[in-house]
Amino acid sequence: MELLLISLGSCTASDVAAILKKKRVKLEGFEVKLEAERKDEHPKVL
Repeated sequence: MELLLISLGSCTASDVAAILKKKRVKLEGFEVKLEAERKDEHPKVL
């Protein structure tokens, strides 16, 4: 499940970077912080 969360975060980050580049926003860097909770009972969704 952690890999799914990491994949979603990295995909979102690359989209944001591409959009900012198209808008000619100078970007030195940015940080993505992800947080999720997982249910204890079935189905164990995020």
